[in-house]
Amino acid sequence: MFHSGRLAGRTLDTAGLTYVHALATSASTDLPLGNVYEYLEDEERHLPLRIVRPVPEALSLQATFTDLHALTPNNSEFKKVLTIFDLLEHAVADGSSVSDSHRRLQEFTVLGAPAPPGQLDGVEGEFLEAFVPNTFDLAAFEAGVLLGGGTMGPLELVLTAGRFGWTLGQAYNRYAPFRCLGLNVATAPPNECEDELAPDWRDVIILTRQLTGRAPALSGPVDHDHVLLCAEETDLTEKQVRERLARYARLFSLELPSDGLAPLGLRPEESSPV
Repeated sequence: MFHSGRLAGRTLDTAGLTYVHALATSASTDLPLGNVYEYLEDEERHLPLRIVRPVPEALSLQATFTDLHALTPNNSEFKKVLTIFDLLEHAVADGSSVSDSHRRLQEFTVLGAPAPPGQLDGVEGEFLEAFVPNTFDLAAFEAGVLLGGGTMGPLELVLTAGRFGWTLGQAYNRYAPFRCLGLNVATAPPNECEDELAPDWRDVIILTRQLTGRAPALSGPVDHDHVLLCAEETDLTEKQVRERLARYARLFSLELPSDGLAPLGLRPEESSPV
């Protein structure tokens, strides 16, 4: 039964048959847990093996290797937490929607596995019912990049749209519903004018305080020195830099140099809401 290569004899000797071991056996034999435990309890063994049956509602579970990859880092113990990336990776491998994978992974909590993130509530939950993720989504939520830090602020929105060649509206509409899974959506929705903006590398540079394309994001008053440095870094004219900043001023709460330019979608005499 234990032919997965991951179930080390020493681990079985010290910890007995854990639920993760049983799930690995279920995946490798295509048997539900109930059958796995019946086989082991009836099998004649040379050495005693400590077996603790799970609660009855778990016995009908039949794991797949996709489930195991999402739930455990080493086939010996459960992960401490599941992330949005874990959930998306499961859905991509399984060819299922985010909601289907969420419900599937939730089934294993009766064995002590971590629950998938968030709750499938409201309109956002309905959106994820039909959301079948792809490799773009995995890249968006990879740890340490784009949305992988758990927040979608104005800079993360621009970075994500720029990375995939999308407009701000496309990126926002695709990922704002992940709020119900715990994503901190810390930016206002793009307005009608901002919706069609398609950021490029120059936008990413001028919208970061240190001109690195990485946090911290630019916000608040923008002085002439920043405009001048951006022009040098991007080969844009100062006027072009100010025009680009004006496009994003509302989202980033920018206070632009007094030159008559207004945030996109506002008249010069109007102020940018914060």
